[in-house]
Amino acid sequence: MKKFKIFALLVLSFSSIYFVFFQFQNCAKVNYQTQAGVTVTTTGTGTSTEKTVEVNPLFFNDPSDVKILVVVDDSFTMSQSRVQLANAMNSLLDPLKGRNSEIRIVSTTGILNNQLDYTSEDEFIGPTGTINLAQAAQLANYGIKRNYRPAQSARHQPLIFSRYYNDVQFNEVKEKAKSQVLAVGNAGDDSEESLCAAIHHLYDTSANSFFKPGDKAAVVFLTDENDSSLYTTCSKQIAFKASNTPQIYYSYKQERIQAVIEYYVMKDNVETSITTQLGLPFKHSLAADLAQCTAADRETLKAELLRQGYRLISINDCIYTTQETFYYGADFGDNGTGPSKDLCSAPVNYQGRNYPTLYAYIASAGYTAVAGSCKKLTSQSSNIFITQERVPVISLSSEAGKNSDLIAGIQDQSEKMFMSGYIVASIVRRQNDGCPLNAGQSVGSMFETLTAKLTGNAVIESLCAGSFTNALSSVSKFMVQSAQKSYSLKVLAENEFIRGINVKRGSNKFSLSSHQYETVGHTFTLLSFEPQSGDIFEVLIGAN
Repeated sequence: MKKFKIFALLVLSFSSIYFVFFQFQNCAKVNYQTQAGVTVTTTGTGTSTEKTVEVNPLFFNDPSDVKILVVVDDSFTMSQSRVQLANAMNSLLDPLKGRNSEIRIVSTTGILNNQLDYTSEDEFIGPTGTINLAQAAQLANYGIKRNYRPAQSARHQPLIFSRYYNDVQFNEVKEKAKSQVLAVGNAGDDSEESLCAAIHHLYDTSANSFFKPGDKAAVVFLTDENDSSLYTTCSKQIAFKASNTPQIYYSYKQERIQAVIEYYVMKDNVETSITTQLGLPFKHSLAADLAQCTAADRETLKAELLRQGYRLISINDCIYTTQETFYYGADFGDNGTGPSKDLCSAPVNYQGRNYPTLYAYIASAGYTAVAGSCKKLTSQSSNIFITQERVPVISLSSEAGKNSDLIAGIQDQSEKMFMSGYIVASIVRRQNDGCPLNAGQSVGSMFETLTAKLTGNAVIESLCAGSFTNALSSVSKFMVQSAQKSYSLKVLAENEFIRGINVKRGSNKFSLSSHQYETVGHTFTLLSFEPQSGDIFEVLIGAN
C-alpha cells in the first residue's frame, strides 16, 4: 500500500520549443452522393466555384463518432474498484447502441514503464546526423531519440461498436470491454499518471490516433491515488546516449529549490491565475533535504522568476531538495582511456573551454552541486543511458509558464478537438472519504481541480460510492445528447471547411449565428438552435 508520494520537480526547459500541428483525420475524399440525407451542389465556373451541402435532418444518419478513453489504476489496491467499474459498464455503453462508438482501456502507469499502452520508435544519431541501426552498431558511441505514442497493442485495441450491430454483436463487444477493465491487472507502477495518459491520446496526431477532430469524446479516470503526472516527464520523445563498449559516467547531487508558485497567465484574453510546481537550479543555503527555504532564498527565487517573465502572485511551500544528475564522461574528455583520470578533481574541457574540475563547470552552468557528491562510474558492458533530455507532449510557448499546466492542456486540446462535445469523469478518493477501501491512499485533489476547471464538461464520483452507475450514466447521457445534434459531413474533401450554415424553412431562408452552432473539422453541432420539422440545412463550404 502506497503511503507516501514524493513530488518530482517540474523544471521548465527553454532550450527547445516544439510545436504540435493538429492534423484532421477522417477527411478522405469520397463520392459526394453516398451520404444519406446529404445533397452536394457546385455552382460557378472556372476557379470561381462554390460548393453547398444540403443536409436533411430527417434522413441524415451520420452523427459524430463517439470515443471513450478509460484510464484505470493498475495497482494492487484497486482490485475491488476495477470489478465495480466493470459491473457498471452497462450504464456507460447501453445508451450508445445504434451509434458508431469506440472505447479504449489503458492503465495509469506512464512512460517509461508501460510498453503495453505505449510504443516507441528509435532515431539513431551519429556524429553527422541521423544514421541507421547498422551504422550505429559500428560506432563506439551514438545517440538515440526515442519517440513515444499510444500503442495499438493486442490488450488495448480500441473496441468498436458499429451502429449496425445487432444485440448479440453489441453484447459481445460490451463483454470484451468489461474484460479489458479487469485485464489491466495489479502490477502497475507506484506513480499513477492518469492525466498524462489522457494527454498522450488527446495530442496524438498519428494516422492511428484514437481521437479525431469532431468526435464526441469522453475520458473516464478510475484511481485511488492523486495524479503524479508532471509536465516535463509527460514526454513524447526521450533522448539517450548509447555505447557499444563500456563507458565512463559522472554523477553528482544537484541542489535545488522546489516551490509552489501562483502566477498570472492570459487565457481567452482574460488574465487568470494558476498554481504549479517549479524547480529552479541556483545556489542556496542548503541545510537538509526538505528543509524550508530562508527568507533570503525566497527573495532570490522571486527575482529569478521575475527575470524569466513570470507575473507572480505568491510563492508557497518553498523547500530544499537534491536530485542526482548524470554526465556522459566522453563529452567532458574522459573516454576511459586514462583509468586514473577523475574529472571530479581534474581539469575539464567542454566545448572549447577549460574548467578546473567538473564542479567548476557545474557552477558555470548555473547549478550547484553538493560538496563531495561527484562520483566517477564505469558501465560494466554496452548500454543505453538516459540523458534526461525530453520533449513534452504539450508544447511550451514563449509565454512564461503557459501550457506547463497539464489540466489546462487537457482543457485546451479538448476544446480544439471537440469544442463543447467532450466530458471527463473522475472516480477517485474524495476529501473526507472514509470507506476501508481507501485506507492509506491519497485524495484525488488534481481531479477535483480538473472537475472544477471543466465545470459543465466534467463529473466526479467517490470511490466509496456503492455503484459507479451514476457517473457513467452521466457520461453516456452527455455524449448521446451531443451526438444527436451533430452532423459529420464525410462528403467533404481534406482541404474543405464549413464556413456558414443557412436554414431553409419552407420558402424562407435564414442564417445561423455563431452562437447557435459550432464546427470542428467537417462536423457541425447545433448549440442553441432546435430545427423544426421540414427544416433543411444549407451548409456553405470553403476551401483552403
